[in-house]
Amino acid sequence: GRGVGRWWRCPEGRPRALMSAPSLRSRPKRHAAAEGLGVALAAAAAVLLRGASGAAEEWVADADEQDQLCARWGDNCTGCTSAAETPNKGRMVKLRCQWAVGAASGIGRPAVPSACIGRPLGDATGEMSEWIKKHTGIILDGGQPEQYNHAAPGCRLLLRAPEKCQADASPSSARAVACAAAEPRCPSCMVRGPDCGFCGARSVFGGDDASVASSRCVAQPDDTFGDACAVRCKGKERTFDLSGGGVLSGLVEYPLWRKHGFVYAYGQQCTWQLGGSGGTVSGNVQHDLARYDALHLMEAGNSLGVETVGSMSVNPKQLVGLAAPVTLRFFSDGAYEAAGFTARWDYSPPASGSSSSSGSITPSSGETVSVGGNFFEGNGQILIIVAALLGCLVLVAAIGCIAMDCVRRYRRRSVSGMRDNPAAWVFATSTIAAAASTAAAAATAAA
Repeated sequence: GRGVGRWWRCPEGRPRALMSAPSLRSRPKRHAAAEGLGVALAAAAAVLLRGASGAAEEWVADADEQDQLCARWGDNCTGCTSAAETPNKGRMVKLRCQWAVGAASGIGRPAVPSACIGRPLGDATGEMSEWIKKHTGIILDGGQPEQYNHAAPGCRLLLRAPEKCQADASPSSARAVACAAAEPRCPSCMVRGPDCGFCGARSVFGGDDASVASSRCVAQPDDTFGDACAVRCKGKERTFDLSGGGVLSGLVEYPLWRKHGFVYAYGQQCTWQLGGSGGTVSGNVQHDLARYDALHLMEAGNSLGVETVGSMSVNPKQLVGLAAPVTLRFFSDGAYEAAGFTARWDYSPPASGSSSSSGSITPSSGETVSVGGNFFEGNGQILIIVAALLGCLVLVAAIGCIAMDCVRRYRRRSVSGMRDNPAAWVFATSTIAAAASTAAAAATAAA
């Protein structure tokens, strides 16, 4: 019929029946049904297209999730570096992947296979620190907390454009070999160029970290703090607390992998609590701080007794019997960065029925400064003698006041009569003087 013919000849993809065709009510029923079905299908298709387009505008929010999605192109460098979106949980999400070229085995270094991993979503060193936290922790070695690592650092060539895959995707390519040959430290990788990244590769498989991506990297283009190896701690203190929920011992390291070239960022103010409530904390702090950057140590209940650890302080700083919990605060200015600190601590709970005791902090000179303590502890006899003397003085002063008041009243009543009798006046005056002399002598003897 005419309506159907006009439907299939619509210009610009829009049904002419919707713009200029006669009303469906004036058409035969079969024509109206066909046009109605076509309109419904077109509307449904438009809704689906809009939904798919809107979902594709959503970025992956979690770095681990992006790594899992990028792993879909784990054997294809071109597909990895070209991927812009992928289905995830019933919706289209946007993502950015990079090809981390593998590295051959070397002296003390196992071989690392190539992998398609996610590019940083924002804070590159922060995301890598979170990844490191999932591969490290502490164990008690002879009663002291010691750190273990299930990942190893290294330099790897990172490809982020598909046109580079043809020449450099293989671990045996010249650029990949040159990058992997650098010392496994963040600054050493960065000086090899923007495509040479500092990466962590899982060295032990299994356990809680098995679901996390096997590699995580940072590179020069990811720099957000003026130094591609700088790590922030403000608001992320839990990332650098490796205690794992333990209360008897713990370890705080900021930044993680400080021995592999990571440094703390400028303008940081971060706080950690060491130990439980009551009892004491002992341990040590190893530090590498720039000038004007500092650590503050403060015991519980002693807000004025702050010990400052700076660039010139003894290293390591020993902590002996500090009242728990101990507050550890870090401050950095905007000038220079350094490798940060590692604080190891052990907590001794208070004995049953006793209060927490105060301890000492060993300052830079090595002299032990006692904090707190009771001056009169063990001197009960001195307290008794002082109290007795004070009581005697109060009693003598009260008696003297009463005597003087009685004398003044008697004198006022009899002064008028005594003035008419000189002998009585002389007798009263001598009596008052004798009473005052006696009271003074008694007060002197009591004192």
